[in-house]
Amino acid sequence: MDPAIEQYVDANMALYDARSDAKLAEFRAVMEAYTARADERAAAARDREESTAAATREREQIRANEVERRMADHEMTVKSVRRAIYTSAFAGTIAIAALNAASFVGIMSLFDVGRNFGTTHAEMQQAMREMRAFLEENARAQK
Repeated sequence: MDPAIEQYVDANMALYDARSDAKLAEFRAVMEAYTARADERAAAARDREESTAAATREREQIRANEVERRMADHEMTVKSVRRAIYTSAFAGTIAIAALNAASFVGIMSLFDVGRNFGTTHAEMQQAMREMRAFLEENARAQK
């Protein structure tokens, strides 16, 4: 082969290799840029997911605290209502006992009045008999 042709072919081959290397380097740079961009996007997505998860956990914690607060309020209300019911029942029992005691005292005083009435009635009848006898004697004495 002619040395000029051989030199020409070698130069073309070197030029082809240089172009291929340049295109390969450019392709690698583009792929690395795409890979870097994909990694950035993935990292940003992970960050968004983590911040969203953290916000969700925070909201759930707030809700749990609110539920616990409401349950505590409800328990206090139930205790208050229970206390009111017990107090009302106790007061009602005391009132009924007082009413029973008052009724008993009234009944006993009525018995005493009845007993005294019987004695007083007998005394009044005796006094009326004596008065009639006195009036009859006066009426006989005046005749």
